Amino acid sequence: MGQTASISNPREDAQGDDPLITEHFSSNEEELWLLPARTLVDFQELVPFSTLFSRNRLVRWKPDSKRTVVMISHQWSASGHPDPKMRQTSVLQMLFQHMASGKVAVGREESTPTAGPSTEEQKQCLEWDLWYDYCCLPQAEIAKGSTPAFMQHLFHAVNYVLVLAPPLLHVDGSIMNLHTTSFRGWCSLERMAGDLLDKPVLAVTGAKSIFRMSTKDWMQSMPHKQKFSTLSHQDVVKQLTLELLEWKCKSCRAVDKEQWLFYTALTQRLRPAEYSRSLDSFWTRYEMNPKKLRETSTRGFSPLMLACIEANYCKVQLLLEAKACVNELRQTNLGLTSALGVATMASPAVVRCLLEAKASVEVGNPMNFAVQFSNLETLALLPSSQCYKTNPEGDAPINLAVLSQNTSMLDVLLQLGANPAQIASNTKFIAPLPLPKTSRASKISIRNSKIASIQRRSIFLSDDSSRQSSPRERRNSRTSRSSRQSTSMGSMSSDATDSQNFSRWFGRPPSPREELSDAETVDENEKEVQEDSPPNGVRFHEEKDLLPPRVKDAKAEPRVVEVTLATPMEIATYFGNLEMVQLLFHKGADPEEASHGYSAIQVAQACGHHHITRFLTMAMPLNCITI
Repeated sequence: MGQTASISNPREDAQGDDPLITEHFSSNEEELWLLPARTLVDFQELVPFSTLFSRNRLVRWKPDSKRTVVMISHQWSASGHPDPKMRQTSVLQMLFQHMASGKVAVGREESTPTAGPSTEEQKQCLEWDLWYDYCCLPQAEIAKGSTPAFMQHLFHAVNYVLVLAPPLLHVDGSIMNLHTTSFRGWCSLERMAGDLLDKPVLAVTGAKSIFRMSTKDWMQSMPHKQKFSTLSHQDVVKQLTLELLEWKCKSCRAVDKEQWLFYTALTQRLRPAEYSRSLDSFWTRYEMNPKKLRETSTRGFSPLMLACIEANYCKVQLLLEAKACVNELRQTNLGLTSALGVATMASPAVVRCLLEAKASVEVGNPMNFAVQFSNLETLALLPSSQCYKTNPEGDAPINLAVLSQNTSMLDVLLQLGANPAQIASNTKFIAPLPLPKTSRASKISIRNSKIASIQRRSIFLSDDSSRQSSPRERRNSRTSRSSRQSTSMGSMSSDATDSQNFSRWFGRPPSPREELSDAETVDENEKEVQEDSPPNGVRFHEEKDLLPPRVKDAKAEPRVVEVTLATPMEIATYFGNLEMVQLLFHKGADPEEASHGYSAIQVAQACGHHHITRFLTMAMPLNCITI
């Protein structure tokens, strides 16, 4: 689903759909066909539904099946075909192979207890059954502007929603990435369905980058308001959205009244607007007593909050006229917030109405919620000073903007003066990364390291100028003198450590010569860095507890290390978002600075994000580059 905007119908040119197959498929609304992951991995090109069906390559979904079902949500890269050059699909194929061999695992926010599939389930990913629209759905059905009735059954049948969004170019030259999928109607619906049905939404941005994502942006702009290649699809998506929200309300009513109130308010956005000057229908809808309008509480949504979630300007005005408390702070399922905070998912008119009623921007962290809901219009109404304020968990708006993958939001925050190196307190990201591959340090890097180390040693040894000794004697006594003096001079204690680190990382100690001029060349046969060695730029004596244990057996199974990412640059790199990395870099973020052991450039190399690695190595000074 989620094809890109085009003047022509992107489904009309689909080849090979047999009318008899289409009729057979449409005759049973609950019939659902799936593509085994093992079959997808062998594809040399995407095969349409009709061909796969005629060759018996699809499997029929059964309600009592124990197999894992995964929906592939993606953006079409051409009009008429979802992936003509197999660029998206090849990333998915490589990801499945890496997951099956244990080289890749699902990343998650630190506050999220689980990332979705277990470790063992991830290794069994080739046994999954996939719903890939082009392969599992007759394109003639979509071309007619109608969606088979089985779609609502599909949302309930899947175990995971996998958003396939590696950074690529559409055939028209536009950029396609995870951020652009949020503007596509079908993609937004599929992510919303995963969120409403408590199905983990996993994003794939590279062959070694898969992570669980948050999906709050759909709450601000419903899927039917996004872009569609065929306008008739808008009504279909709106109807499916309404059915999903009604199901969610029904399932929450007897279990969690707070969630029932929230989703009931969201459902009102899909219904005709109410312009009545009476609040009777409002009280009836939420089963509330109007006499308790000004009753103070610390939990749950207040009537004014529910009117803001509805984006109902008329009801907000009526409640304010009835003296509803505009600055009441409550603990809700969205977090600790106020009416202004939840209003950031509504229209700018509602936010202006609250601000005119003296709503305080210091209560409830409204800018943080505006960022989470990806609402640039309401963000512009808030004072720029709020971009520095952290929420009770210690996270600033810029940390939430990176997690939401909203490049436009990040750009605005950086222009307002947000700190590009802001370290997250609660929204840290746990990234399972493969151990670095064997790499060779560049001649420039080795030469500059030798120069710096020898210059420091020369300065240190020159403090005893009264003693005359030969160069041979100085070379023989260098190690013992350095170790003795390091205990009495703390400022010089890094010399011995640098030597040890150099030996560990590059396989041999520095050259015994006292001086090495810039014109001198480095031996062509530098030893390769060991595959399990600490990442370049990490101090072994300070970060040894964060580094993986050394592997002596070269034939050991590939290992994945869980790394904590806390800065915007590190997280944006892991997500593979080059635009975000560029914005942060040009605002002063250091790609070599590591908050918990792995820098951004090391993350890019471990994830295989070559487009980011190329940008950083071209933009950084030569003495920082390793190849």
